[in-house]
Amino acid sequence: MRKIIPFLLIGILVLSSIGVSAFPIKNTNKQIYLGYANITGNGNTSILDAVAENNLIVGIENKTSYVDFYINYSMNCNGNTDNGQIWLTVAINGQNMTPALATTFNSQNGTLKVENIKVNKHDSFVFIIEVVYASVIPLYINQTRASGAGVVSKSAKYISDSYNPIPQFLDLLFQRFPHAFPILRHLLGY
Repeated sequence: MRKIIPFLLIGILVLSSIGVSAFPIKNTNKQIYLGYANITGNGNTSILDAVAENNLIVGIENKTSYVDFYINYSMNCNGNTDNGQIWLTVAINGQNMTPALATTFNSQNGTLKVENIKVNKHDSFVFIIEVVYASVIPLYINQTRASGAGVVSKSAKYISDSYNPIPQFLDLLFQRFPHAFPILRHLLGY
């Protein structure tokens, strides 16, 4: 039995290292949906939408966590010399984060993210979605914005698991060794 344990540990390490190189590492940050923005313009007129979620409560399992804030967007700039821009800016506890920008001279759909933001329980955040449409010929500019706010709290999952030491141990293990055990992470949904 004593001879089997070292081989078992070596096997786990080899499989883990193969898993790290064979599978792309998935962003495990909590994804926080903040709203959406739309632009439809033809050079002479435009319809702009900016819709923000509000009074958000973001649950995290640990005292500190990393999150990605995002919005969905759609831009259709059908004029000859027009452009659309959508900005997402997030501030945690009054500290500005780097804004994210999507811009196009044609049509574009997607997700605009402010990624890898460190948050703590009891943090507050505000965000602004800014939508700008402009045309050079004829000269035309239109813009709108929406804003929202939220707080970071303890998640319900953490409360229900607080009496079970296994999830807490796995959280600690995966925090200390973020790139280790990718197959185990995948199987457990971490």
